[in-house]
Amino acid sequence: MKYLSIFVMLLFFALTIACGNKTEKGPKKVSGFFVFKEYCVSCHGVDGRMGLNGAKSIPDSKLNLEERIKHITNGKGTMQPYKGILTEAEIKAVAAYSFEVGKEKK
Repeated sequence: MKYLSIFVMLLFFALTIACGNKTEKGPKKVSGFFVFKEYCVSCHGVDGRMGLNGAKSIPDSKLNLEERIKHITNGKGTMQPYKGILTEAEIKAVAAYSFEVGKEKK
């Protein structure tokens, strides 16, 4: 009986460790490209230059990364604020993506 209870405890411990390792650690990486495609293309266009509804040209923008995060978060002009719609990670990812697109197109 003593050995059976030790065996059960060891089995429970092993299963607890094995099942616990299946969870991802840390935050998921967010793709700025996919966020842009989902939320921004309708006004900014695929290349960031469409300008629908007064949307500014992303490749021609002189905004730094922090300013882009602020505009996406709080909105500006006719652009709606995305705070509460996108997560902070999504806002940072799409801002970084738009910053890189701007650098590539210049």
